[in-house]
This record gives sequence, structure tokens and C-alpha cells, in this order.
Amino acid sequence: MSGPLVDAHCHLDLHAFSSDRDAVWERARAREVTRAVIPAVRPETWRATLDCALPGERVVALGIHPHALLTLSRPALDRGLKDLASTVQAHRDRVVAIGECGLDASLDPAVVDPLLQRHVFLAQVAVAAALDLPLVLHVVRSHALALTLLRSVPLPSKRGMVHSYSGGPDLVRAWTDLGFHLSFSGAITRPRARSPIDSAKAVPDHRMLVETDAPDQLPTGVDRSDRRCEPGDLPVIVQCLATLRGQTVEHIAQVTTTNACALFGFA
Repeated sequence: MSGPLVDAHCHLDLHAFSSDRDAVWERARAREVTRAVIPAVRPETWRATLDCALPGERVVALGIHPHALLTLSRPALDRGLKDLASTVQAHRDRVVAIGECGLDASLDPAVVDPLLQRHVFLAQVAVAAALDLPLVLHVVRSHALALTLLRSVPLPSKRGMVHSYSGGPDLVRAWTDLGFHLSFSGAITRPRARSPIDSAKAVPDHRMLVETDAPDQLPTGVDRSDRRCEPGDLPVIVQCLATLRGQTVEHIAQVTTTNACALFGFA
């Protein structure tokens, strides 16, 4: 046994877990995944995300994911941005971060205006800075731009995390020098995923987190017919990370748990 683990990013609030959420969490506990951070993706799911919190074990982040802009009406988006700070303040017993928010250049610019993405992202960064809560970032093919923007605005004292880091080893230092943690998911279990693998080797211990991104990113080697990832799959990622870095499983577990607890305020 490696010791208690923290899943720094999983979507246990989503419909994929609606029929067996409690059983999924029991399986995670049995594999020493004792705590998790659950980020929201759009305003209409904030209530479900909040309801998924569990004292001492599961905490949440509230935000608006870039992909939500594909379907979210402008009035609903503006209302969500307006209500974000007050909703977080009303639930500070459960909300420990702002997100999932960020930039995603894989979205068709003809469908989602890149300038709107920037506006929505920076509005949420401003909330995080004002409330001094860490950010949970989704950054895809936009790392240089995200770094430039973040360097230009006030940030929370505990910067936050880049979830399922994909920026490549050349940008690891830029993110960590800015104070962000980098989180690694099932992508590192895929031998052809050179960028996250090389980055996982490069990140310093004190900026490293692990996550499942459940129900997405099922690790290689986990045989599940529905292809759904679960928080209980986190030990597979920890084992892979230990192998890649030439460290023990116990070391990875201890370091990532310590980092997550300090960042998100777990006791």
C-alpha cells in the first residue's frame, strides 16, 4: 500500500456516476484514494457539483469550462460570470478553488470566439484573485498565451493547478516559476504520449499532482468494458509516474498528497 492519495481532478458529479456514485467512492477508498477535488464545468451544473462534496473527503471548484461556450447562451454566460463570486462565497465550506476554466485552441474559432474565451478566462482569474482561491486550469494548445495573460494580472496567493498537463517539458519551468502545480493523469500511461511523459519527468516534486479526470482518460492497462475512468484508478497513474521518474510509489504518494493538501486546504 502506498499511503493515502488525493485525486486532484475528477468529475464525480457528472451523469456518468449518477447510478453508482457511492459505490465508486467506496472502491476509491479501498484503494487509498481518500480525498478528491471535483471541478464544475458550467453554471447549470454548479448545484450538482456542490452536492457532491463530502466533508473531509471531497471538495469542489466552481467555474466555466471553455467547452461550455459551445452551447452556453450569452445571457447565461454573463449571468454565470456575475454570480460566480457570490455563489462561491455562499458555499465556502465546500468550494476551495475556481475552475475548471482556461483556454482551449482546439475549439473551432468560427464557433467559439477566441476573444470570448480570453474574456471568460480572465473574468474567472479575477474572481480567484479577489477571493484568494487557487485556479483549476484547462489549457490545451494555448500554454504560451495562458502564461502571458496570467503574468499580466493579479493572481491568488496559491496559484493553482494546470490539470492533465499537456504543455510539454519546455514550459514546465515557466509554469512552476509562476507558482502553479502541474497535474498528471492517465495520459502518462500511454507510451506514445511523449509530451506529458517527458513533462512528468521534468516537474519538480513540490509542484506535482496526480488526477484521474474521471470519467475521462482511462489509464492504459485498466480493463473496464464501459471505458469509464474512476477515482479508484489513481494508483495506476501513481505507479506509472513513479516508474517514469525513478522514484518509489510511496514517495510519489507522499509528495502529491502533501502538495494537494497544502494547495486545497485539506486537513
